[in-house]
Amino acid sequence: MTPNEEASMVTEDAFQAALDAEPDNNAMRLVFADWLEEAGDWRAEGYRWMGELGKFPYDWSKSTVVSGFRTFDWYLEDGGATWEVPEHCRLPAWFRKAFRTSLDWPDYVTRRLAEEALCRALAKVPPSRRQPRESRVTMLVRSR
Repeated sequence: MTPNEEASMVTEDAFQAALDAEPDNNAMRLVFADWLEEAGDWRAEGYRWMGELGKFPYDWSKSTVVSGFRTFDWYLEDGGATWEVPEHCRLPAWFRKAFRTSLDWPDYVTRRLAEEALCRALAKVPPSRRQPRESRVTMLVRSR
């Protein structure tokens, strides 16, 4: 293998490290989704959904609301959060059954585990039962 071939090889660990460094990088999630799809990986649809809608889990270690937590959480829209939950970590109520939890905020030890849980949950919901996907670009244009 030549140095150029070696340098051009991308690994999942490289994508995950990039997302750890920039968790709000939705373009990276979309590129990762394409890479996963090319590899036949079942998580591709979930990462594409997150990238298109600008979704990523809430990182409590960076919270200004409460200190001391170290989890990565999703918040279900029909939940009872008592604070203004950022849009990027809010999930539609139809995810509740897919997550199979009574919690309003499924939490995980790492960003990667949180995102893979969302991929699993999305895979359990038949497309006919999902709300239509709307990209952040479409939502921004409509809000103007």
